[in-house]
Amino acid sequence: MTTIDYAAHAPQARPSLTNVFATVFAAPGLFLKRRFIAARTRAELYGLSDRQLEDIGLERAEIHTLSARMAARVNA
Repeated sequence: MTTIDYAAHAPQARPSLTNVFATVFAAPGLFLKRRFIAARTRAELYGLSDRQLEDIGLERAEIHTLSARMAARVNA
């Protein structure tokens, strides 16, 4: 007996105009919030000594990548 996956072919609901506007107008604020968090994270980590970074398992070369990852986790 074969199983038909109807969910895979179900039409997607279109986003309402309200949701579209909310997303468009929230995007700049979210962008700035993420930039602020990335900058703050970088500043705090660059302020640590090499010994302190080693204690938490980081190297100075990883700071930029780590700060970008932390900022990307932020939701509205």
